Amino acid sequence: MSHPSIFDLSQQLDTQTFLNEYWQKKPCVIKGAWPDFECPIDENELAGLSLEQEVESRIISNIDGNWKVQQGPFEEDVFSNLPEHNWTLLIQGCDHLVDEIHQLRNYFDFLPSWLLDDVMISFATDQGSVGPHYDQFNVFLLQASGKRTWHLAKEDFKTKPEFIEPLPVKVLKTMPLYERFDVENGDLIYIPPGFAHHGVSQGNSISLSFGYRGPSISETFGQVGFTVDENSNEFSRLAFLKSEQQSSRIDQTHIEQTRQQIMHTLTDDMITQFLGHNFTELKEPIQCVNTEINELKEAFENSGVIYKALNARMAFTKQWLFANGEKFKLDEQTSIKLCEETEISLNELPIIHLDLIHELIELGVFDFE
Repeated sequence: MSHPSIFDLSQQLDTQTFLNEYWQKKPCVIKGAWPDFECPIDENELAGLSLEQEVESRIISNIDGNWKVQQGPFEEDVFSNLPEHNWTLLIQGCDHLVDEIHQLRNYFDFLPSWLLDDVMISFATDQGSVGPHYDQFNVFLLQASGKRTWHLAKEDFKTKPEFIEPLPVKVLKTMPLYERFDVENGDLIYIPPGFAHHGVSQGNSISLSFGYRGPSISETFGQVGFTVDENSNEFSRLAFLKSEQQSSRIDQTHIEQTRQQIMHTLTDDMITQFLGHNFTELKEPIQCVNTEINELKEAFENSGVIYKALNARMAFTKQWLFANGEKFKLDEQTSIKLCEETEISLNELPIIHLDLIHELIELGVFDFE
């Protein structure tokens, strides 16, 4: 089933214009982007999630300028001890926990699914905020209930930003030149990496944050370099000839030689491995699921069904499948089926893939009952 882009819901901005003019360039605010949006989760359910051991949660408060961060999981009485204002509850990875939140990701299918880190939800009381800050991610903020006031920087930082010290959260000393926006239910804000922003709740409110990874060039060089190191020939060396002028000179010929040898070493397969491994690797390792292969074989023969786990991370190329940081040699057609479908009848897969499906289940990519 194909889904419309979130930009199609109000038809104020088409997807291609967004990608050409705003994506990783400048912030964008769309009032009424999702008309009559109904939040699939309320503050009581969010509070309930914060009590669970496996859920990453925080409460950030700012009372009279005193910032405080409490890390979950919480005891139930923590909320009765909080004031009625100036605090925010943050729940990470809600798309891995709540199916209705997971389904909202389909409205952002104009971006590679493997770029999405997670969907964080924040419930804020009146004047609740996490302070002026910036992210290393591309962020879509969908206002799900209530109202918030946002200050959005007009440009990214040209110099290294300064933070208020010492604080348990990274709060900027000053906000760059900014614009103010008041948002309410169904409004959407896009913020590229490095753009400062500061949101303050006006009364109680809920916001959904879709965070898309935006690794810096320096991070990418380091990770690709690690991939090259794993795959390179230890006897492969840079080779230079002496400059036609002084022997101590590094001239343009040396620079070009180095560039060419690096590019020659950096193969398509190395880049594929870098993208596939790094963008599908889970932030936290999961406990392997033990499944009897004979039981799975019987399911193959009797039209059993596998279900994709909400936290599964997958990507593919013509000959590789990447899942939760691991890679498998696999034909493109089967990879598409495994990556794009959430519920698969095993009789639709050749029995030759029995071992692969068994390994994917044990990796926690699919659930099998």
